[in-house]
Amino acid sequence: MDKTLEIIKFYEKFNELEQIIRTGWLQKNVPAARLESVADHTLKVGMLASLITRELNLTAINLTKLLEMAFIHDLGEIKIGDISTTEIKTEEDKQNKHERELAAVNEILSVLSPKIKEYYLSLWLEYERQNTKEAILLKQIDKLDAILKSHMYESLYNIEGLFDEFYSYNPNNLLNKEPLGDVYQELPEAYEKLAR
Repeated sequence: MDKTLEIIKFYEKFNELEQIIRTGWLQKNVPAARLESVADHTLKVGMLASLITRELNLTAINLTKLLEMAFIHDLGEIKIGDISTTEIKTEEDKQNKHERELAAVNEILSVLSPKIKEYYLSLWLEYERQNTKEAILLKQIDKLDAILKSHMYESLYNIEGLFDEFYSYNPNNLLNKEPLGDVYQELPEAYEKLAR
């Protein structure tokens, strides 16, 4: 009975991601009747994680771990909301967001048994620390999802520059690095071919 209750409680909590709209699209005034929620984003990040790992034959990646990390990487947003990268201006802002998110993730996971809570928390922390190949790849995929969605919104609503904004010069751009560097660089040309 206890395990069933844990499953129900966590499912109901996780379900709240459906109610949180991705802030970046609101800030860009995307006029969609139904903007993307964090749950929508989470699902697509999971699908991209599987697809990219297989398409690029990334055999060194633990796909199960990557997928589980994908499903919990935005868990804290249930409590603190979707904080846009434009709102993080200083290291202090970044640290404050991390601390608030960590407290939120701990609270959300508290409905689970200690063993499962610790496992999911370790995945979340691994993603935050960016110290494994799975965490780095997932961060790239997280950003790639935003780029792909920006092109969809730009095309659907005739918004100029939404997609191009992701290609402004940034020498520290995570997407210029392996394993997704080539995919990132090829996107504009691939979209041109798609439009023909």
